[in-house]
Amino acid sequence: MVKLATSWIGRKALILLATNFCLLASAQEIEGEHFLTTPPDTIQFYYPAKTFVSSLDSLQHQIIDSIKNPLCYLLNTRTTGTGYQCLLALKTKQGFFLVNPFEHSIAYADAYDIQLERVDFDSKGNLELLLTWEFYAGHSGWNNSVHEHDAGMQLWNLDNIIRYADFQTYYHFEHWWTNYEEDPMDTIATDEPIVLDSGSEFECERIDYQIKNKKLLLSFPYRCYDEAEDGSLTNLNEYRLSKKTLIKK
Repeated sequence: MVKLATSWIGRKALILLATNFCLLASAQEIEGEHFLTTPPDTIQFYYPAKTFVSSLDSLQHQIIDSIKNPLCYLLNTRTTGTGYQCLLALKTKQGFFLVNPFEHSIAYADAYDIQLERVDFDSKGNLELLLTWEFYAGHSGWNNSVHEHDAGMQLWNLDNIIRYADFQTYYHFEHWWTNYEEDPMDTIATDEPIVLDSGSEFECERIDYQIKNKKLLLSFPYRCYDEAEDGSLTNLNEYRLSKKTLIKK
């Protein structure tokens, strides 16, 4: 497995297919936050910890979204100084099971940047939950600017509370800078500041996917500007459902 370089702000990687603890590839060993340059041979299911509550009223968490069959709420559990936090609340006859979708996942997003959708993947019981997320970070200044945009997806079986898949689908990074001999703010207005060096860097990569007929189709990671002219998916990798994994065909 190839460990990819990180930027000076500690961004995680340049290639996207990643699944902390959720990907198992033959002859490949996952350690920490490595990202795979090729799709794995298998995608291991993840069984998250769950907590039961009889009612959501006592939690005093904000409901951001909901989806039916079975009923699932997205709760914003963030408090001051805790960073982004959210929960999925799954309705049962007696109450709710609470699940942290970010548990053992690279996903990191504000609850307001999470979308819920129903999809038919395993053709059993209720439809599966497709959770998509986005994350934005960065700043701009008089002599530099850095911005990052990440996105990803998770595929859940809510009947049995299993996360089938979890990976990043988009990575965009921009950085430009100009270094001066002295701070232009300290020079006389009529003086031309002396530039020592300047530069920029840009990265953008993505994975496209489709979910249909008990199959998960993943494209090979490619640069955003290498997309096929007709918008079709290229270099598709097909995964099929097995007992405890998705297996690459």
